[in-house]
Amino acid sequence: MARQLKFSENLKNLRLGNNKFSKKFTQLQIAEQTGIARSMISDYEHGIKEPTLSAVAKLAKFFDLTLDELCYGRK
Repeated sequence: MARQLKFSENLKNLRLGNNKFSKKFTQLQIAEQTGIARSMISDYEHGIKEPTLSAVAKLAKFFDLTLDELCYGRK
């Protein structure tokens, strides 16, 4: 069975520290560390825009996750 992509949900939960792997961050903190505009992070979280592969890679690096973990969640 294929795993369901849930990037926007995962990103928001990671940012808000709603898991055992991450502390809480603001969108601005993530934007400053990744070079991704704060408004784009908001759009990603709300599913308004899809991130580029480059943006996903930057966010995965920021949260110290693999691309799969960021996009599909940890098992």
